[in-house]
Amino acid sequence: MKPSKNDETVCLQVDFSEDFRMDIQDAIQGSYYSKKSVSLFTSHVWCSSQGFSFVYVLDNCTHDKYCISTILNQLFDEIKKNSKICKTFMFFSDGAAQQFKQRFLFRNLCRLADLFKIELYWHYFATSHGKGMVDGLGATVKRLVYSAILAGQHCNSAADFVVIAKSKANAIEISEIKTDFIDDSMAKIEPIFKSVKPILETKKIHSIKY
Repeated sequence: MKPSKNDETVCLQVDFSEDFRMDIQDAIQGSYYSKKSVSLFTSHVWCSSQGFSFVYVLDNCTHDKYCISTILNQLFDEIKKNSKICKTFMFFSDGAAQQFKQRFLFRNLCRLADLFKIELYWHYFATSHGKGMVDGLGATVKRLVYSAILAGQHCNSAADFVVIAKSKANAIEISEIKTDFIDDSMAKIEPIFKSVKPILETKKIHSIKY
């Protein structure tokens, strides 16, 4: 990658952080069994002259193909705003079958490559070797929000989480992926997913190119 490093090439690492269970300071003991959670999708983007950190927060904690499709659309839009001349995207992620290493993501990447007129690579880390910058992003944001909760602030939804996190972390782009956005994305992409055929030996795939 070093020889090809330029303003037209963007490198990204993406991952889901562990879901954040929302707490309430001075809550009764029984509330432990009814705590809500939010999901965090973390990404860091490197280009030749700068870097960007993104955290997307969702009330939907399924981590399914529809959530990922919605998030990737948003992420691609953000990258294009910050680096309009980028032509090549190089993704790195772990190989979680539910999230990234599966036929629906493969098909969706074809669509995104055509939609944004880019060359797209997706590389998978070896099992248990997927740690990186994004793990620090998720941990930092959750720590800041939890500290605010302990100080008395209320966090009952993804929207609340984003408001608190934005007030604490200025260097990270934090935004909410609303359930309505996921539903709209699902309606648009479901016909495409229905036509996707099984791919044999998916576990043996370590890199894909579009």
